[in-house]
Amino acid sequence: MLLSKYICIRIKRNPHIVFIFIAIVISFVWLVNEMGTIGVAQAAKLENMYNDFNVRCVLSKPNGSRDNLLISNTYISYFTDPSYGLSQHLKDICFKRTLYYELPVYSHNIGNNELHNIGNNELLIMQLVGISRLEAEPIISDENGISIDFINGYTEEALQNDSLICVVNEWLLFNLGLQPGNNIKISAIDRQDNFNNVVEFIDTEMLIIGSVKGGYVYTIYCPWETAVSLAEMSSGIPPITELMGAVIIDNKHINEFKEIASKYFTYVEAMAQSSTHGFALTVYDSILIQSSLKVQKNILWLSVLRPIILTMSLLVGFISSFILTKNRKLEFSIMRSLGTKRIMVFLMVFLEQVLLGILGMSIAIIFFYMIKSDVKAIYIDNVLFYVFFISGSAIAVYQTTQGNIMHSFKTLE
Repeated sequence: MLLSKYICIRIKRNPHIVFIFIAIVISFVWLVNEMGTIGVAQAAKLENMYNDFNVRCVLSKPNGSRDNLLISNTYISYFTDPSYGLSQHLKDICFKRTLYYELPVYSHNIGNNELHNIGNNELLIMQLVGISRLEAEPIISDENGISIDFINGYTEEALQNDSLICVVNEWLLFNLGLQPGNNIKISAIDRQDNFNNVVEFIDTEMLIIGSVKGGYVYTIYCPWETAVSLAEMSSGIPPITELMGAVIIDNKHINEFKEIASKYFTYVEAMAQSSTHGFALTVYDSILIQSSLKVQKNILWLSVLRPIILTMSLLVGFISSFILTKNRKLEFSIMRSLGTKRIMVFLMVFLEQVLLGILGMSIAIIFFYMIKSDVKAIYIDNVLFYVFFISGSAIAVYQTTQGNIMHSFKTLE
């Protein structure tokens, strides 16, 4: 009761000193919280960059060209077989395999002019394109006005198996009298005659799981594995792909991925004619590197500045509370001369500083987190500042209340 009464009287008697104490606490608690918040925000920004940015890697010839690629099963295995160490780093792997096809069953549905010509007398090419993902066919995009509508129960994921399914252009479906959900009969033949293999037509029947809007009307899309299987039956050529690319799963391990990939692929060189490796692998991570370097520099600067600012804050808190308390030496001497015990003087002043410290910290923290509503953590720096602030007052009171009271009065005179 006596302690609380004294503290209230003290606050009323010297409000300016009380205000200085509280202002010091508020200022430096706000500062250390701001520094902590900036550091956490930068770390979160860097983490989001790594998580949200899709870094693609794509195969090409050593000179960078992607024309007429025939990537053999050996190179396909580098991306798909865990024993090579790359598949663990990759997702959304894209393959592509193109065949030709005919529609002997439906030839009467389309007029002769349309069977042999399209547009401005261009030769009609009927392609069966096997893709593992839609990204494997770059022309399928909103920018090109080409999209695919899948029927219920099917999505792009259906392209990642060897089922006899396909998506057909809506114009071709209309002219054949078919619709999604029906089966379409085609005769497929391998277009890869580079190996001088004898090729033959393979009759097959596929379920139409969607329709293509826009694009070349005679192109039919099916799963890459299905196209590879049909091609092997047609020409005997083992699995190959005309395109190979993927997305890095964890961007934090890009350098590790590159190191492993260097065993199997070379780097793109504009003038390269040949290489010990058959293909080059390009990892498109330059934008991520440039963006993350800026954030990493900010984090580095904060890691240097934060300890300095925190140390200065702790020292200022300690010294200011020590000096302001030490200046009350006359008050403490009077209390001692009136018979107040040293321990009671110490407790009165110490609890006063505890109260003022808690008040200042509470005001600072409440307003800080009201303004920074997205910040949830309360940093240990607040506790450190509070401990140093209280320690300064405690040491000052202890030193002042020691020794002879009359000597203290003479010193003040």
